[in-house]
Amino acid sequence: GGGAVAHGDGFAEPKSSARMQRLAQREVKGVTLSADPTVISDAEKAFQHFRSHCPREEAIEENKRVLKEKYEAAKVLAERVNSTRSSINYLKTTIEQIRRERAMEREGLIDGGEEDQGDEASEEEQRHMEAIEREKQVYKASFQELRELKAAIEHIQQMLKKGRARLQQDFDEWYSACLHQEAKQAVGRQGGHAGAAPGSAAHTPATAAPSSASSVRGSEAGFPGPASMASASSGSQVPLTGNKETDEDIREFYRAKQELEELRRRQQQREAK
Repeated sequence: GGGAVAHGDGFAEPKSSARMQRLAQREVKGVTLSADPTVISDAEKAFQHFRSHCPREEAIEENKRVLKEKYEAAKVLAERVNSTRSSINYLKTTIEQIRRERAMEREGLIDGGEEDQGDEASEEEQRHMEAIEREKQVYKASFQELRELKAAIEHIQQMLKKGRARLQQDFDEWYSACLHQEAKQAVGRQGGHAGAAPGSAAHTPATAAPSSASSVRGSEAGFPGPASMASASSGSQVPLTGNKETDEDIREFYRAKQELEELRRRQQQREAK
């Protein structure tokens, strides 16, 4: 009996164990996979954890900072444009008023007063016209700058939109990998128990699936829940990510596990005889 256990313990899984260890320590999209249940059991918490460690988030925050500065500059320019337009309209109205008064004086409808007032009115009109030209130059320069600033704002907004979409995609991949890691580690623990008590669990195909809490919370939060499950030839369920390299790792893990279980089963049969 003791020999069987000792012999059973001798069946090692060097390749799959090393691969699991590599997967457990690896990064996805620059963020180390998390095995913390308080993180991966809640999709919203997982997303915040991913954002705080993802290099892409730094670029997004920088774009947000620049966009805020552009908004403030655009606000100042828009106020200048509006103010300049108002000044131009006021000056035009004033000139029209001066011209109406001169016309009425010529018609004798109003008293023109001293003769030199006509010259003063003409000079006042000229000053207003010169002021209009200055305001127009300010208006054109400010309007052109505002137009260019709006184009820059739209460009940054597009970058932010793409960055956020890419961040979501990166998170989806990272979170899916975390859930698969959790599932495989659970299967590994089940395999360890089977080795200690070969009469039961060793003959039962394990189902690797994240906790139901992960699935429900992930779906409710709008983030990916556990990845879809594909049937393996053994009848057990193998979690696949859609990533070729990761999926091959997963399949190799399960193949190694099945081979180990078959070796243990044959050893138990020989010991029983």
